[in-house]
Amino acid sequence: MYHLDRKPDLLISGINHGENVGTDITYSGTVFGAMEGAIQGIRSFAVSLAAPSHTSSGGKSIWDFRPAAQVARRIAEHLIGASIIPPGAILNVNVPALNGTQIKGFRITRQGKRIYQEVVVEKIDPRGLKYYWIGGNGFKRIDIADSDIHALEAGYVSITPLTLDLTHYQVFEELQGWKL
Repeated sequence: MYHLDRKPDLLISGINHGENVGTDITYSGTVFGAMEGAIQGIRSFAVSLAAPSHTSSGGKSIWDFRPAAQVARRIAEHLIGASIIPPGAILNVNVPALNGTQIKGFRITRQGKRIYQEVVVEKIDPRGLKYYWIGGNGFKRIDIADSDIHALEAGYVSITPLTLDLTHYQVFEELQGWKL
């Protein structure tokens, strides 16, 4: 049920502070915000500004979200009124932390893969209590030439089409043959 006069034409989730690429998208609130829009039947995309490029002023990080906003606007203009995104699909857009003139262009990508060096890291919160950070601190990437990670590293905006259907169909077919 919508509390608006009509259903929105488009949902843009973000701009997220930090990239949402590779297997990390599975715990991205930005990506899943766009997926919620798709569940509601709204054309949706997530947009994130890659990290860690920033400048510092008085101890504060300053992030320039303008290039990511310009990219989001261009994508929104293409999506309004278009039927290129079928129901149950979203776009995951990641913008390199470069100024608009340094961005080399756009790449349509597939989801990359990261392997974390430390799978679970124990830390202490400000109250002195232990907590565990899943994913560790450092990671390496699997070199996949047409991946979202590779595109960002090369200075391109990455646009990865994603689907709500997370079913692994090859395994699905194999499991159907089990004699359970």
